[in-house]
Amino acid sequence: MKKAIIGLVLVSLASFVIVSCGGSTGGGGSNISVLGVTSGSPYVWVMENGSINFANIATPISGTAITDATVTLTNETQGTSLNLPHSTIPGRYASTAGGAFSAAGDKLALEIETTDATITGSPTEVPNPSYTNGSPAFGATRPFTLSWEVGYQGSTTHEATHTYILIVNSSGQGYQRVIPISQTSVTITSAEVATAGSYWLSITGVNSMPLTGAKDGSVVYVSGSNISWVELNYLIN
Repeated sequence: MKKAIIGLVLVSLASFVIVSCGGSTGGGGSNISVLGVTSGSPYVWVMENGSINFANIATPISGTAITDATVTLTNETQGTSLNLPHSTIPGRYASTAGGAFSAAGDKLALEIETTDATITGSPTEVPNPSYTNGSPAFGATRPFTLSWEVGYQGSTTHEATHTYILIVNSSGQGYQRVIPISQTSVTITSAEVATAGSYWLSITGVNSMPLTGAKDGSVVYVSGSNISWVELNYLIN
């Protein structure tokens, strides 16, 4: 089994981005959907009249792209801010700065300003779960059950509420899901992963950031400083 310290790493394969939905939702009757993750290279999608389909791993949000928003991620613990400029993908704002922006225990907040609305994300703690004893290692034949154990690194525990599972190939195809951290296994069949081949497998702890002013169903997940179970070449048959 390969293990890697993810720290604050966000995986990007071609136009694929790691994003998550579920957990805390937006509110206030807005028609602006927000979907994103705060990691080493944070991404936030901002769409008008959009809908979120987390199962669609390549395009998890639809709608009319808002391209002129101001998106700011703030590390309230360290007193620093990071502007996320609009990327070449319509509606997607992404950091171009390198290096870690946060550490375990830091609290991150978000502000999105558009022509018609202001959306805020409440300060949310960066967790530090570790995932060990992942099985089966290296690969498996469908159907199979992925299982693991959850612990925490260091002398201080910064708990995560959920586990984010990502299985994706170089074409941006695969499977992603967010489950309660108390659940330590998922079953993978041809319905979850349709095509045999080599995949990136990552299991990471996250916390959901409460949002105000966004359309219901919006969410931003806070991750980082995690020891994740990672397989760079996970073979699925």
